[in-house]
Amino acid sequence: MKQSNLSYTLFCQEDKGFRLSTLINNCISFSSADKLILLDADMLVGRTFVEEYLNQFKRNKKSILCGKILYIKTEFVEKILKDPLKYIDKLSPFLFNKEDSRIIRFNNVAPYKKVWGGNVGLYKKAVMGIGGFDEEFTEWGGEDTDLGFRLMRLGYSIKLLDDCTSYHLGADFPPLKETLNRGGVKLFEKKLQSNEGIVRNENPPEYDEILRVYTNRRDKIKWWRSSLI
Repeated sequence: MKQSNLSYTLFCQEDKGFRLSTLINNCISFSSADKLILLDADMLVGRTFVEEYLNQFKRNKKSILCGKILYIKTEFVEKILKDPLKYIDKLSPFLFNKEDSRIIRFNNVAPYKKVWGGNVGLYKKAVMGIGGFDEEFTEWGGEDTDLGFRLMRLGYSIKLLDDCTSYHLGADFPPLKETLNRGGVKLFEKKLQSNEGIVRNENPPEYDEILRVYTNRRDKIKWWRSSLI
């Protein structure tokens, strides 16, 4: 594989279990960009992936951009990883699905449940304005849905894209019942139902006002989650 001239910073954190939210928050805080693309490590993307996202950001100033996620059949992953640049433009025969499952299988679920952190474009200002990812999520699942939930309160819509495609390495899925019983997923539902004891507000303040009043990340997270219900 050819060496890239792309500059990057690698963040590491002490292994204290599942702390994805903490890691992402640190990366977001460090970033100097106003537009963010979050992408899981077990994804392949095409040559125009970033360019497509930048075009979507131009057209969608008030949206959570959910890039298309397709899955490579597990039996072909090893072969493709030996020379990903050879296959990246001709992955179709190796795919488990040709359409995003959020359109086919999960079309009728609440919009915020379609925010999957594996491939999503966000404005840094919006994410920081709601306190970032909730670091109470220390088991798999729920942290991305929770973020989408709170961003909707900020007035953002959720847009499923037909481009900005990422290809997940493998298509081994646990049963849906098992996924719904994951700790992070159950924590989100618990937070949603409990409303965390915060008074509702039908007219949320503007971003700058949030930063002035809610200097504590936890306060901002609780306010935005409760005020949407």
